[in-house]
Amino acid sequence: MVAREKQAVYEKITDLSEDQKLLIEGVYEEFTLTLKESFKEARESGSREGRREKMEALRKEKDELIADILNEEQFEIYKSIAARKERKNNPGRSEE
Repeated sequence: MVAREKQAVYEKITDLSEDQKLLIEGVYEEFTLTLKESFKEARESGSREGRREKMEALRKEKDELIADILNEEQFEIYKSIAARKERKNNPGRSEE
């Protein structure tokens, strides 16, 4: 899931600088680690709602970090990638 999103970012945002790529790589690595830890905690606690809230908070944090790295045009492309993935993962959910 995360790897596909990252790949889409690299494919769709073609004007990333090397510094941006390094920073984005770090964001996705940290997000992946935190996500794995959260899933483990959620499995142990059994709280589905807690897992959903934690996941939403993690996504928001990732989006904010990415927003700080990209320029406005690049971030618009990123948002379209993230929104498409969100709709695919939650087909019944409405857009915010």
